[in-house]
Amino acid sequence: MAEPCALAAERIRKKYPDAAVQIDIPQDITVLCDHSHFTEAIYNLMLNGWEAQVMAKRTEAPVLVTARQERQWTVIEIRDHGYGMSKAQRRHIFEPFWSSKNANFNWGMGLYYVRQIVKSHLGLLRVETELGHGTCFTIQLPKYNPTSK
Repeated sequence: MAEPCALAAERIRKKYPDAAVQIDIPQDITVLCDHSHFTEAIYNLMLNGWEAQVMAKRTEAPVLVTARQERQWTVIEIRDHGYGMSKAQRRHIFEPFWSSKNANFNWGMGLYYVRQIVKSHLGLLRVETELGHGTCFTIQLPKYNPTSK
């Protein structure tokens, strides 16, 4: 699990050298996933989080990526300290071609794509946001134990 997050963070730092991303994932957490697609999903969530913090001028805090095991799930959280989203924005974020950002550089496919990747892994994607206080995306994937028979 740590490797897709580390690769995504590396890509963020290539685009934004000053980007602060903190990854806190125990080494024993493993997910069964398509490596490249899952890395891309994590990258999209980290990128959105960092860009939200830049727009809010809150770059002193890192985008936080954590993971834990809960019952039959592996739970991954990507939390930013941006402005958060209004209820009106939240209703549209998973729609294809919808974006709150400049349309010249953003096609509005990122969160739609993330949701499709999570669904294809039999997972769930949730968003919690509070206007003025940031956003947390939670991915729940079926727990994978590579040593069980």
